[in-house]
Order: sequence, then C-alpha cells, then structure tokens
Amino acid sequence: MFANTFRGLYMRQIALIQEYGGQIELLYRRRYERGGEKSYATTR
Repeated sequence: MFANTFRGLYMRQIALIQEYGGQIELLYRRRYERGGEKSYATTR
C-alpha cells in the first residue's frame, strides 16, 4: 500500500517537473531567438 502511494506521488512529481521544464524550454527558445536576431542586426 505504501509503495503504491509513493509511486503515485513520484509519478505526479515527474509529470509536474516535465511540464515546468517544457515551459522553461519554450521561454529560453523565444529569448535566444530574439537575442540572436538582435545580435545579428547590430553586427550588420
């Protein structure tokens, strides 16, 4: 019984971490894309 509850909490935590990781990855991608465009524009 304890193992099942622990497994449920563990899987829930992994799902939350993956969701937050995906959101952070999207934010970083947008920031890097904008930064790259700005840096290329300034070098020209």
